Amino acid sequence: MAVSAMSGAPCSTRIKRRATRPVTLLVAAAVALAVGAAVQLLRAPEASGAAFTSAGLVPRVLLSRRHDLGGLTDCERGSLVVMHGGASRQGKLYRPKKLSQRFIESLDRRHVEMVPGWLSKLTCKPEATLDKWSQTLKVTFLEGEDELVTEDELKAHFTTKEYAPEAVIVGHKVPNDKTAHAYVHFSTNEACKKARYEKDGGPVGKATEVKVVYTDEKKWIRVRDGVAKPSFKRAAWMKAYGNQAQYEFTEEGWKNQIPREHPVYPEE
Repeated sequence: MAVSAMSGAPCSTRIKRRATRPVTLLVAAAVALAVGAAVQLLRAPEASGAAFTSAGLVPRVLLSRRHDLGGLTDCERGSLVVMHGGASRQGKLYRPKKLSQRFIESLDRRHVEMVPGWLSKLTCKPEATLDKWSQTLKVTFLEGEDELVTEDELKAHFTTKEYAPEAVIVGHKVPNDKTAHAYVHFSTNEACKKARYEKDGGPVGKATEVKVVYTDEKKWIRVRDGVAKPSFKRAAWMKAYGNQAQYEFTEEGWKNQIPREHPVYPEE
């Protein structure tokens, strides 16, 4: 093996060092080119912005909205991606519509608080069960026997030692019904219940069999006063006929707070 007289290192080692020098120079040149290209890319937006503003337009930051930039901070002025809250997602999140889903509950609560108490009861009054407050029985006859029973016979049929009817109406017939009906009105709901269970299904006068059921007291008032059947379903807070509300559902009744033991009586 040959040895150099100056350094004492082998000749092969010196040859390898000389061979790696061009590779190092190439790598350094490539890095320099990459850095130069990055600098040109960073300077390109500024140059394009200057070209657009050279015609006398107001300079603006890249990707920012076209408005007065006088109120921005130095950091915002130097930012290349600032949008100043102009993104659509930010608008949906921070500036929702007045009827957005997140406001529905509070809007409903506000609307309820604005409605007076006497008016809010008009939409939340349920119908009571007939057997708990009805005082009138509807009597149905077999076909062809609806005109065979008189008022006195029907009144005598529903009269006992414990109860007796206050009023009886026979031969009531509506235009769409082929058979006439009779109505028996009692003074209390207890008497009406007893008559309902004791007199259902038996013969009355010349009629062989009758069917007895509870009926609405408002319907009895219309039959008693001779008022025609309404063409629409009436609300529970309305009187038997007409467009007026019951006293407890008026503004005066709400202020007085008079308790009612029956949903229909007394009639006011």
